[in-house]
Amino acid sequence: MSWLDRLKGKGGPGETPGAEDPPRVRPFPQRPQRPTEERPETTEADDLDALLSDIASGLSGSRAASPASEPESPIHRRPRLDERPRLEQEVAPVPPQAPARETPTREIPHRQVPDWEAPAAAPPAAREPEAPVRTEPAFDEVEFERLLVAETFANEPPFDSPPLKAAEAEPLPVEPLPEPEPEPEPEPEDTRTPEAQMAAALAAASAGEYETALSIWEPLARTGNARAQNNIGACFIDGLGVDKDLDLARRWLELSAEGGDPVGRRNLATLYFKGAGVAQDYAKAAALYLAAAEDGDGPAQDMLSWMLLEGEVIPSDPVEARRWALAAADQGIASSMTRLGMIAHNALGMERDAVEAARWWRKGAEAGDADGQAMLGAACHMGAGVARDSVAAFAWLLRARAGKSALAERFFDAVRTSLTPEEEAAAQRRAAIPLGELP
Repeated sequence: MSWLDRLKGKGGPGETPGAEDPPRVRPFPQRPQRPTEERPETTEADDLDALLSDIASGLSGSRAASPASEPESPIHRRPRLDERPRLEQEVAPVPPQAPARETPTREIPHRQVPDWEAPAAAPPAAREPEAPVRTEPAFDEVEFERLLVAETFANEPPFDSPPLKAAEAEPLPVEPLPEPEPEPEPEPEDTRTPEAQMAAALAAASAGEYETALSIWEPLARTGNARAQNNIGACFIDGLGVDKDLDLARRWLELSAEGGDPVGRRNLATLYFKGAGVAQDYAKAAALYLAAAEDGDGPAQDMLSWMLLEGEVIPSDPVEARRWALAAADQGIASSMTRLGMIAHNALGMERDAVEAARWWRKGAEAGDADGQAMLGAACHMGAGVARDSVAAFAWLLRARAGKSALAERFFDAVRTSLTPEEEAAAQRRAAIPLGELP
C-alpha cells in the first residue's frame, strides 16, 4: 500500500503514515527563496512559527517521515531549528485552522481506520469520488466449524442423546434363506467286472432296453473301453436310445478305432464308404476294412471280399476276394458263402465248378442269405450241380422272394408254370418250415 493510500486513511490505526513505504519523489512547487542574510539567533517561538508555516503548506509530514528519499540540495535542504535562517520579510501569519471535528470510523476486520482528510490549507484538486469501502464481517473460525457441523448432522441425533429404544428402532427386513437343494444320491458303484457289465449291457440292448445299455456302456467308455465306445457310436448312428447324431457317432467310433477295436474300425469304415456324416472316401474305408479284417472281424472280411470282387471302388482282385470270403464264411457269414458259390460258378480266380457252386449256395441258403436261396432254387430247377427238383426249386425261390432278393424274380415265373397245383401247394408247405427244421 502506497503512502498516499495510507494518507487517505486506508492504513490501520497502529500504522504511521509514511513509516513503511517511502514516498515517491514528486516535484513539489518550491517557494521562491530569497537570499539569506545573517540573522540573529531565533527563539523557540520563531521556530514554532516556521514549523506551523510548513505544515500549512503540506510539506512537514512528508519530508519528516521519508529518510530514504533522495538527498536534497543545500538550497532546498531544510535547516535544523538551531540553524534556521530568517527571511528578510516576515512570514505571513498562518490562517486559523478549522476546528477539529470528530472523524467517523468504519468497521473493518480486525482494526478501525479513520477517514483521513487532506490538510485544509490547500484546496484539493477535483477528483473522482471514492468508492465506498466494502465492509466484511469478521471471520470466526470456531463459529464457522460449529455451523458446518450443525448443517452436516442436522438430521442426526445429538452425540449425547440417549440410544433409541427397541420399540422405536425400525426392524430390518429379514428374508428367509433359500433351502438348499438336496444333493442327489450317488449311484451305487457297479462292482461287477467289465466283462460282466458288457454282457449285461448287450442283453439289455438285445431286449430293446437301449437306455439301460447306454447307462452301462457310458462309464466303461470313459475309462477307455473300446468296445463300449463302439457300441455308443453305433447307437448314435441308428438313433437307438438317443437322438441320431452322425457327428457324435463318428467321434465315438474314432475313439474306438484308435483303441484297436475291429468292430469300431469296421463301423467307422462304413461311415466313410457311405459318406454318412463325413466326406465319402473309399480309400480310407478300404484301409479301415482291411485293418478290421486282419483283426478277425467277419463282416469286415466279407465287405473287403465284395469290394475286391466287384472292383468298382478299389482294383479288382478275385483271388484276394475268394481268400477273404473263405475267412468270413468260416465265421458263419452267409453272404460270403453265396459269394464263394458265384466265384466257383463264374470261374473267377479258379476253374468253373458247378458242384462246388451248388454246395456253397446251399450253405448260404440254409444260413438265411436270400441271394443264396435264389441261386440254389435256380440250380435245382436246372439240375446244375444237384439233382433236378422243381418243388424244391420253387420252395427256395419262395423264401428268396420273401427275402427280397432281386435274383429270385429272374426264375420265379418260369419255375411256377412248370408245376401242377398240387406241386405248387407242396412247395409252399415246404417253404413255411423253419430253416433249422429242414430234413
